[in-house]
Amino acid sequence: MDRQVAVYMGSGMASFGFRPPHYFGSARFAHFARVFLASPWADRVDHLDAPPASDGELTLFHTAEYVEHVRRACAAESGLLAHATPAERGLDGAAAGVVGAVVDGVRRLLAGQQRRLFVPIAGFHHARPTAAANYCLFNDCAIGIRYGLAQGLERIAYVDIDVHHGDGVWSAFADDPRVAVADIHQEPDSFWYGAETPVAPAKGKYAVSLPPGSEESAFWAKWPEVVAYLDNFRPQLVVLQAGADSLDGDRLGSLRFSPEVHEVVTRTICSIAERHGEGRVLVLGGGGYHLDNLAAAWTMVVRALVEAPVAVRSPGLL
Repeated sequence: MDRQVAVYMGSGMASFGFRPPHYFGSARFAHFARVFLASPWADRVDHLDAPPASDGELTLFHTAEYVEHVRRACAAESGLLAHATPAERGLDGAAAGVVGAVVDGVRRLLAGQQRRLFVPIAGFHHARPTAAANYCLFNDCAIGIRYGLAQGLERIAYVDIDVHHGDGVWSAFADDPRVAVADIHQEPDSFWYGAETPVAPAKGKYAVSLPPGSEESAFWAKWPEVVAYLDNFRPQLVVLQAGADSLDGDRLGSLRFSPEVHEVVTRTICSIAERHGEGRVLVLGGGGYHLDNLAAAWTMVVRALVEAPVAVRSPGLL
């Protein structure tokens, strides 16, 4: 490998975004790219692209009928796929590009081509097998996890610090003991635009709902429990959904975190992966609707991926 850390910067994935004045537009990636490429971390990582996901990869989680429905609706620009989720021409291809990057990332991690990867426009954690939801067409998080399981992994951890509960991932793996889920988010019934999906009971999973206005001290009070939960699970791969909409000043969320939360969480996730999973970490950008917050948090993520120590193992443990 050239470098142990890589960031997906391809045009296919980066083109995902709804037309203005939608909150989730392509300006999100463009702003991150400007800040990241001007940072000292840009020259310390590989910059990757990946082909769009195949139908076989999309249907690791979604039904073939739903995939075709999304394509037809986007081609015809026929209204809404879900609340605040319009069907727009080309959006299906961009969404497949996101999934392609995530699947390629898992593939590279398992092949040892990289140790830590970041996909900035990814983390669409709301989509269900047969339905879009809340800006999410295809659930790249669930597809990436399903792909890793299909390749023989026995323990995958999914950690979600987006302001919104990752209900699509939560429900997908609620009864699957091979997948640990730790999800810290704002209380689903506290958003100014209406209630999100409440957290459903799930044995062996970990969820914390924080009241609106919570400072990051409330997050850190719970974080040791997440670390203990993950260490007990001993994941072979850790997937982190690093939504920046949990930062103070976001247009949708009401939590008051700083970008340092994303840096420290990423560093900790890397340490856990080094202890249990040959260092395999895949970070997905997630939400975030304050552009400066988003760029700062995600650049902190890359910094942490570069700087976090790598465990030295004897040949007999590799």
